Amino acid sequence: MISKVVVFSIRTLAPTLVLSIVLSSGCATGQRKVALRDRLDSLIGQPIDEAVKLWGAPDATHQMNDGAVAYSWRQPWTSSGVNYAVPGGAVVTHQHLCRTTIQTDSSGVIRSYHCEDCGTSC
Repeated sequence: MISKVVVFSIRTLAPTLVLSIVLSSGCATGQRKVALRDRLDSLIGQPIDEAVKLWGAPDATHQMNDGAVAYSWRQPWTSSGVNYAVPGGAVVTHQHLCRTTIQTDSSGVIRSYHCEDCGTSC
């Protein structure tokens, strides 16, 4: 009986490993987007204090002419990808700054939100 032995070299496995890392990080980014959107959706109609309980004091506030207030938070996060310009590819990381803005009405009740660079926009 003849047995077949398959030998994989690092050169053969490296692209598969890198692709696995990229796909998993993509899933994490998608999960991050859903979790953030769900959390923000749950805040609509709630007092702004509920957002402050979750994230702490905002990094900035802006009083609107109609009495509404915009509150902004910044949260750093890291993503990774593959640089195919390097032979065999190379995993690279990217630093991001998620900016979440929540707008309240004049009585401090959350009415809307907007986010940028938070995995994908909300």
